Amino acid sequence: MAREVGDRQAEGQGLIDIGFLWASRDYIKTGDYFRQALALARDLGDPAMLGHSLNRVGNWHMSAEQPSEALRCHQEALGIFD
Repeated sequence: MAREVGDRQAEGQGLIDIGFLWASRDYIKTGDYFRQALALARDLGDPAMLGHSLNRVGNWHMSAEQPSEALRCHQEALGIFD
């Protein structure tokens, strides 16, 4: 619905929320939704949304045993929040 009405902020939050819903069933899909939210945040240039999305993607990478990619995402998020 957010896409249909052009509410890109709500779309980003919806992608994160859907990602969390998939976490217990299909962790690959979780990562896909989190990365979509990250791409949207980059397109929008919204620092808060970008930082939160990077944190989610970083957490996903850590859970997927990809620590170097997780660290990269978390360092970028920290730079935004500082």
